[in-house]
Amino acid sequence: AASPWRHARRAWQRGTFDHAALYLSYFLYMLAISVAAPVYPTVLTQTPAVGGDHIRGASLWSAAVLLNSCFEFLSAALLGALSDHYGRKPFLCLALLGQVADYLVGALSTGDERYASGDGGSSLAARCPLHHQLFSAAICPPFIGHGSVAAILGAKSLAGALGLYSIFAKAYLTDVSAESERAARFGKLAGAAGLALVTGPLLGALAFKATGLLRAPMVAAMLINVANLLCVKCFVSESLPLADRSAVKWREANPMGTLNFFCSRGRAFLGAFAFMSLLDSFSLSLVLSVMRPFTIVAFDLSVSLFSAAIVVYGLSLVCAC
Repeated sequence: AASPWRHARRAWQRGTFDHAALYLSYFLYMLAISVAAPVYPTVLTQTPAVGGDHIRGASLWSAAVLLNSCFEFLSAALLGALSDHYGRKPFLCLALLGQVADYLVGALSTGDERYASGDGGSSLAARCPLHHQLFSAAICPPFIGHGSVAAILGAKSLAGALGLYSIFAKAYLTDVSAESERAARFGKLAGAAGLALVTGPLLGALAFKATGLLRAPMVAAMLINVANLLCVKCFVSESLPLADRSAVKWREANPMGTLNFFCSRGRAFLGAFAFMSLLDSFSLSLVLSVMRPFTIVAFDLSVSLFSAAIVVYGLSLVCAC
């Protein structure tokens, strides 16, 4: 007889719980981002090339985010056209692979073993140097170079080129939802993101305080993305049937084709919706990418306090949903 595990797995793959699997996957995706968000800008600041200069580190972090966004923009139309032909699931996995590479390189490129702030004074690494050394050796082998700004910028560019996960997640949810259910399910997707923003910064701050290492939250974010990749591979079935797939329209598979589509006559509503989506993404980018270096430079805000600020933002997002 088939095991209960096999029955559950078949139910997921038949599409019974496809939308629930996507909520879980999107939660893990946002969880990884929010776990690493409090420390990632500081990773650049602590590299030897920057030398702890918060203003220069903030500038480099802005450049990293800009590169990531530019490559997302340049690849979005092509990857979207390919997903209409090959299906959503391969590109969900591809985007997660980009995230894994991003956080792996960020962890391996951390220059300082400890972040010199008041947050790490009672860390396990400070109380137990042997544990500190073993942890460092386990997640950053000695043959890997430290403090590579170019590697971080390259990883951010690669992650952007491999696609933005949320785009494919929303396309997937549209495929598996009836028109009358889409608004409610998109609201639940935003609720999953809010829940991740509540729990992620707390986990990141705990990982940092327990080890005193900047790379600890980065490794945690990488492992979360690995788990998410396995979740998508095992439990998320393809949402786009073969009969509904279209041929790749190469002329439209470019960024200008996307802009021309929204600027065409008769698509004013879609253009307005795209603009609102731009503002929504812009506001989230400000919270997760820009606010951390700004609070370091302006207020010398610690990892714990910044994590608390993101938690408040996540709670407000959950309440709004």
